[in-house]
Amino acid sequence: MSIVDQMLTIEGATAAGIRCVGITYEMAGEQGADTPLIYYSPAARHLVSTGNREERLALDAPDRVVGQDTGESVFGPDLGAPLTVPLYALYCSTSQVGGTRVRAVAV
Repeated sequence: MSIVDQMLTIEGATAAGIRCVGITYEMAGEQGADTPLIYYSPAARHLVSTGNREERLALDAPDRVVGQDTGESVFGPDLGAPLTVPLYALYCSTSQVGGTRVRAVAV
């Protein structure tokens, strides 16, 4: 659900007498200082943030790379190097509905 759709849904529910609490991520820039929402409705009086999807995350270099470990990729020239990316670049790392508790565990 997009943020605009979510705000319009909250407006409709509020107009129908249904009290709402919105759960959403923010898009506040890398430093968290930008406007966090692309659209806001005054009807959305109560919001819960699931985090800033543009915050950058530093990832350690992998112990092992399966497949090609050198050469150009979308992440840079060396796939075996440490990586710093915004959270939204990592699949399922942010969710507008709070489903962000995905993690990888070394076995």
